[in-house]
Amino acid sequence: MHIAAWGAVAIMIGSTAWQMYGTSPRVAAYAQPGRGDGPAQAADEDLGFFEAISNSSATSSTKEEVAHLGPNIASQIIMNYAVMQGDGTYTPESAARMGQQMAAAAQIRVEHPIYEASALATTPDISSVRVERYKQDIGEAFKPLAAHTRPEFEPLALYVETKDTAHLDELRMIAGAYRTAATQAAGLVVPADVASIHAATLNAMQAYAAVIEALADNADNPITTAALLVSFNNAENELRAALGAYGPYYASK
Repeated sequence: MHIAAWGAVAIMIGSTAWQMYGTSPRVAAYAQPGRGDGPAQAADEDLGFFEAISNSSATSSTKEEVAHLGPNIASQIIMNYAVMQGDGTYTPESAARMGQQMAAAAQIRVEHPIYEASALATTPDISSVRVERYKQDIGEAFKPLAAHTRPEFEPLALYVETKDTAHLDELRMIAGAYRTAATQAAGLVVPADVASIHAATLNAMQAYAAVIEALADNADNPITTAALLVSFNNAENELRAALGAYGPYYASK
């Protein structure tokens, strides 16, 4: 994720969301006086919901579960605000710190197809000639991605600015291109010694596509979007790492 995008997420949850809910009359319903000895402790104790989301062993979330995440986070923000107010520990700085911690922890694992290296069609021929053919095959499979020349985050930013749904359509088209490329590449016969790299790449592409589509589906919910941007950043890094493994592999042939 671009630095500016991450800054926007931290500010949105750490500042805007607190301002949005901080004056709500519903806050009183969440008051739990006496919890925590200070803002730092309250923040540490109340991140369990977000840690559960970001737990690497947690199951993936369906589209419906992702759609409900924003209201759940909003309730958590309200509760923590009430705790700080009840304890007399609320300050704009403590609210910002809490928001940043929530943004860092709230990673959503969106459902997507999973590929196992053992399930791929492989050949024991790992010669340089066969690997060159594989290189050409995977290039052909990935052709749907060639039309996208700007960062995937850009259409979302443009939608937020303009509310033109054509930008969301573009996001869905990008997600579809990644899915098509992964599906096509899954049908290839691959050299046995690149199977793990191949599977990792397909999984990373499907995960990236799922997050991009979720961003398009939830673009009007700023809290859900903020959490999804954490997942977007991680998925982007995983995809970059998966694709980056091909360089050393090809160089070894």
